[in-house]
Amino acid sequence: MTTLALSAAARAAALVSARPAVLQALIDLADAGSGPAQLEIYGTTRPATSGDVPGGAALATLVLTKPCGTVELTGILLTQESVIGDLIAVNGAAVWGRLATSEGDPIADGDVTDMAGDGPFKLDGADGVNLYAGGRAILGATALS
Repeated sequence: MTTLALSAAARAAALVSARPAVLQALIDLADAGSGPAQLEIYGTTRPATSGDVPGGAALATLVLTKPCGTVELTGILLTQESVIGDLIAVNGAAVWGRLATSEGDPIADGDVTDMAGDGPFKLDGADGVNLYAGGRAILGATALS
């Protein structure tokens, strides 16, 4: 049997049509745990490989709704369970985040930025990505694509 060679246009069309199913599969994977998925926010250097040990304690862990988001035109729109935000455990500047199941199994890692940045995980607040222990971390409009 020989392989079928798709044109660039055919490959692009296949990717566009498969994208919603792939994004929904990520939501389903994140929600597969017994509780809601979570977004762990770190101030350390992001590991070279997604899922590797974070290199420090999370500054904050944001609990997501279940399901953790919806598939939109721009990607997966994550939604936080608490409208007032989740407690910040440690002072620091947020550098990267990890989407994980409720059991802590990693799904995806990405940069954390303020609302004006281009990172996949966005924090909504007056002081950018600086987090202060005892405060609340609020997830902005985060679309994973």
